[in-house]
Amino acid sequence: GEDAVVSLASVGTVTEPARRAETGYPRHRSRGVVAWMALFSAVALAAGVGVFVFKEINKKGETQLTQGGEEPGSDLGAPATGGTLPPPDPDDSVRQPVLPQAVVEVGKQPAEPVTVQEADPEPANEASEDSPGVVVDNESSNTPGSPALEPAIEPEPSDTPESTGEPEQAVAETVLPQGKAPIPPEPADVASLRAPTRSLVYYAPFDEESTEFRIRDLSGGERDLDATSGSPGILGRIGMACRLVEENGSEAMRSPVKPFADFKDITIAFWLKRPDSSRLDPPEQDAPAVIKKFTDATLLSFDSVCEIRVVDDKIVAAAGEGAPATLGFPGDLLWHHILVEHVNGETSIWLDHRVQSEVVSGVTVPPPAEGAAVQVGSKNAGFCIDEAAIWARGFTADERCVLYRLGRFDTPIMAPPRSIAYWGFDKSKLGRGVFGDYIGSRPLGSFARWKPAKPLAPDPVPMTRKRNVVAAQVSHVAESKEGAGSFEMKRDTPFTYEGWFKPGRLTAGTLGGTVPSSNEKGEAGWRLALSPGKSGKGFLAFIYDTGSEKMQAVAENAPIYDGLAHHVAAVWNPRSSETHGSMKIFLDNKMIASTLLPLEELRPVSGQTFRIAVGGSAVVVDELRFTTGSLRPSEFLTKGEDRPVSRPPIAGNDGRQNTPPSRPGESPFQRAARELQERKAEQAAERARKRAEEARRRREGFGVGD
Repeated sequence: GEDAVVSLASVGTVTEPARRAETGYPRHRSRGVVAWMALFSAVALAAGVGVFVFKEINKKGETQLTQGGEEPGSDLGAPATGGTLPPPDPDDSVRQPVLPQAVVEVGKQPAEPVTVQEADPEPANEASEDSPGVVVDNESSNTPGSPALEPAIEPEPSDTPESTGEPEQAVAETVLPQGKAPIPPEPADVASLRAPTRSLVYYAPFDEESTEFRIRDLSGGERDLDATSGSPGILGRIGMACRLVEENGSEAMRSPVKPFADFKDITIAFWLKRPDSSRLDPPEQDAPAVIKKFTDATLLSFDSVCEIRVVDDKIVAAAGEGAPATLGFPGDLLWHHILVEHVNGETSIWLDHRVQSEVVSGVTVPPPAEGAAVQVGSKNAGFCIDEAAIWARGFTADERCVLYRLGRFDTPIMAPPRSIAYWGFDKSKLGRGVFGDYIGSRPLGSFARWKPAKPLAPDPVPMTRKRNVVAAQVSHVAESKEGAGSFEMKRDTPFTYEGWFKPGRLTAGTLGGTVPSSNEKGEAGWRLALSPGKSGKGFLAFIYDTGSEKMQAVAENAPIYDGLAHHVAAVWNPRSSETHGSMKIFLDNKMIASTLLPLEELRPVSGQTFRIAVGGSAVVVDELRFTTGSLRPSEFLTKGEDRPVSRPPIAGNDGRQNTPPSRPGESPFQRAARELQERKAEQAAERARKRAEEARRRREGFGVGD
């Protein structure tokens, strides 16, 4: 009753008090006072009836209020939605004028949110008591009136996700962490882990300059990307990176199709970033910047083996036959590490080594018989990519950690090819027999007589554009024992040894290597060996000697004894497969021999010295280079170009190439016999010269063996 009167007063339009002090007004004006009182009585009666009916309708709803809700004695302020209002101040009627309930500032007396079941029994709201709490909207209404007669107050949207009964991990898969991921600690047993280069079948660091149109594959798989539609040379996560520009109508960058051995598992990793142009101007001056979504495109694919795409701003990875794995991508301009693994038929995506997608099962599809090509990007793709790599194996948790740490510490998976020694043989310190190293500190000293010779390599050298004016004819040169060990064969480091050689007719021995031909001490190492054969041909072999047995790639009948200069290269690639490395020999940019070497056969390095040691005849050498990388002919000093050479002039023929005519009255058979005798005499003279040279070395204190 008294509460109803208070409510009634809040609705009235008269702001004067109900009782006034006696004034000197005439008596005939009391009829107006009586009329106002009658009007108040009628309105109070109507309001009381309305409140009673309303309370009866919501009686059940009031009994279901949870703890912390409205106090039992309060009849006012019970909205139809069962919202939460603060308890009324008992002194409000004394301290302040009575205001309409709709403009009461609820926020002045904060109350704990409570969970109230909806009065409307819809199936979605018949849930249980675990439904999330609803906080009453605190905004005031501009229309005064009784809260009992107003429509239900809509609940304010809450940022707290509703409980769905699913595990907490399901929520973490959709809510991505913001900002840079923390760098995980180094695993305790990092020394026992497989190297990141193990079973590496593709690796593109994207460190090319902006003027280049080819993205190199450093794994040795020869899957270079055609970067005509790409934009290399931008600042990357590690060194340089490549961007595909959507505004320029980017196309896919594809590699040649190369054979790919059968596999069980596969792992693909790369660093991904949105272009800086993805930051859009905010709609308002003080509003935060807007980040543009990725355009749906292919990120990286390995033909039918595995494809990674970005669809609706999510990373989607499909490997084999089955549903793809999906993971969101942060809406920022930071570099993020993506790792997709397909192990034992299960595919998942890792983001920055801290968020993993749902693991999906599928059937592994073997690579096509003709091989597989790598593709980066597709039509109208727009993203930045760096350090893309593919392995034919799975990763352990510690190996994933090591891989992620490499990127965070700006360390590439595999160091790019680097020349560690270059001997030009044209700046020797005459009289001392020391040939300087142009790019390092590993000179070669001569242990036998040597002499300058006409240059063998082109002038300038095609790859380095270095001037070449002289070569050297040597029999035995080697590096110093101090600091030796840089040229040994290792299971985690490829190398290429190359240069120009011109052997004599009887030259036999080592054109370069770390073990002598006899190897009486049983040392482990490699060497590039040759020996003469017949008709200007001979044997050329790339040998690895364990000390007890030899494994070699041999080219028989190599046309190296034809009196011409030849470019020879020995290439070691320890990443040919999971268990084997490859040894290859190239003669004038063409591979003439190859073999596989089990990695378990490699012995620990022992600091062997590099040497060139031949017997029979001296050999002319020119422009030798040792590079830590399995190079291809286009990366040799020749740049893969065939050098147009002319045959040397025949002695006694005035420099002409024509064979001198037979002597008068000499038959073809007599001419052949004469030429044979001349060659034998030349060989006898060479042997005599060699014996005299060895005798001189003994007198001077030099060793005879290599």
